[in-house]
Amino acid sequence: MAVHELKDVQMTRSGESVDFVHGYLVESELEGKKLFDMTLKNVVQYEMFRTSQMDEERVQVTFTTLDDQTGKAEMEVRTVNKQDPDDNIVELVTMDNIEFH
Repeated sequence: MAVHELKDVQMTRSGESVDFVHGYLVESELEGKKLFDMTLKNVVQYEMFRTSQMDEERVQVTFTTLDDQTGKAEMEVRTVNKQDPDDNIVELVTMDNIEFH
């Protein structure tokens, strides 16, 4: 299992930056396949992700890790959780391979 801390996430199609306080990408294995799970905390644009989740649309994101690796992925919106105004959590997941550059 590998954990990559994120410093930047953008919507690939629009180029819009996703504003968040803390984020990470966990790379693990499920039934012999790679699973990538991205969690973003304190997301300002959580409504955009909620709309994609309700419409069952995958989102395309481009991201940069703290060690300056970049990747691009099409991911399913698994969770949009607005527990309180200071804790907007978005979870994205994919079993598609992500190549880091």
